[in-house]
Amino acid sequence: MSVVAIILARIGKFLLLFAALAMLISFTQQCLHHLGLIAKPVWLLDADVEKSVPTWLSVVLLFLAGVLLGLIASCERDLRSRRWRYWLVLAAGFLLMSLDEFLELHERIPLEIAEFFGLGQQERQILEWFPVPVAALALLIFGRFLFGLPVPVRNWLILAGGLYCTGIVAVELVVNFVLGGIDHNTFSGAVLVTTEESFELAGVLALLYAAGRYWLSLLEALEFSFDAHLRPIPEPLAVAIGPDAHTHRLSRWLDLWH
Repeated sequence: MSVVAIILARIGKFLLLFAALAMLISFTQQCLHHLGLIAKPVWLLDADVEKSVPTWLSVVLLFLAGVLLGLIASCERDLRSRRWRYWLVLAAGFLLMSLDEFLELHERIPLEIAEFFGLGQQERQILEWFPVPVAALALLIFGRFLFGLPVPVRNWLILAGGLYCTGIVAVELVVNFVLGGIDHNTFSGAVLVTTEESFELAGVLALLYAAGRYWLSLLEALEFSFDAHLRPIPEPLAVAIGPDAHTHRLSRWLDLWH
């Protein structure tokens, strides 16, 4: 178990440093470009260009989040927890988000819809707010699940969601709706793009941290469940006692910061 924890910790540190370095390089070369010190930014390192290193990093992080959430769902199911379906839905959602980031579906679909129905610029901007009600609906559906998690996990997940939504809503959608879009040829546009991408990457990294710690605690719970005194509660008995009966048996192993 300690070996897995060490490996995850090293991978997490590498991803954090790599993400910070990627965004720093992207912003630095944008500053140099607008100061007239370089002709144009290197597209491979530009966060404002699709298929660049920052974009691929986002794709990989979202994919890793989906895989890790899937592992959590598997562990929760082995522990006979009723939460495993929520984790499975989250895993599928993040894998779809990774695919969306790779194929740029979030940008193509609104344009295709707008062109098909002949919508104007204002209607297109309103259409871009579609992720907001979807996120609100997801929060309502997952609210009970979220607040039933251990406090440290719940707080980290709320932080991760807040950071990611700040990048999408507070930066991208608000700027597009209020200012009519980001002028990518200006220094202010470069700052906004860097801010947006940084918040999104920070949100996914926070999620990976929380999910990684929680997964390790579940692996520990599975290890101890082989002990005759710590076997998971049988499903019929769990149903009779209540939906959260497994939490009482495994609570000591799910304290991530013990």
